Amino acid sequence: MEFKENLKKYQNIVNSELEKYTRHEKCPEEILNKSMEYSLMAGGKRLRPILVLATYQLLKNDNDRKTNC
Repeated sequence: MEFKENLKKYQNIVNSELEKYTRHEKCPEEILNKSMEYSLMAGGKRLRPILVLATYQLLKNDNDRKTNC
């Protein structure tokens, strides 16, 4: 796969995982929850998780090649 395709795939994975942990229902802490969601979903917080996913994929593929020889 091309780098841009992998990057987009990993961004979608990370974004969907982050979305799982945000609260969207009405509650007394609604303003705090919206503030936290804004900060969490702002850019710049995806690089480390994307690097972890890419490294895992690289090592997994490398390990698969070694065991299948």
